[in-house]
Amino acid sequence: MNSGVIEIGERLYINIRLDDLQDMGSVGFGSFGNVSRRRLNNHLIAVKWLPITDDEEEVRRVNMDLDVIRRSNDCEYIVKFHGYLITYGNLYICMELMATCLEKLIKRLNTGFPIAVIGKIAVSVIKGERKKYSVPYKVTKMALFS
Repeated sequence: MNSGVIEIGERLYINIRLDDLQDMGSVGFGSFGNVSRRRLNNHLIAVKWLPITDDEEEVRRVNMDLDVIRRSNDCEYIVKFHGYLITYGNLYICMELMATCLEKLIKRLNTGFPIAVIGKIAVSVIKGERKKYSVPYKVTKMALFS
């Protein structure tokens, strides 16, 4: 898949530019990029923005981030990869938009989860991480545990 090609379900968008992705606000941020909610026609997606610098280590990390999510697209426990855009100095990774994250859900509920739910969450996280670790680079970000 090339830059500017976005696939959402059965729909294939070609020659997409950043301007085509209407910014709907921030979803969150971390040490390796910011994630925003974007609209492409009638589809809401998450877009992770990663700056590309001249630093060789940064370039390697950005390439690894893109490669890991691309190779993990067949795993039901990892957000779906829709495509990417490269602009001068920036990489935008387009992904499935989740309704919420576990941290926000816990705060919103203000209660604990039943043990059966905690077990299902743990199994899902482990299966997702196992898939990501099967990618040859063997390096992933474990946001839930950092």
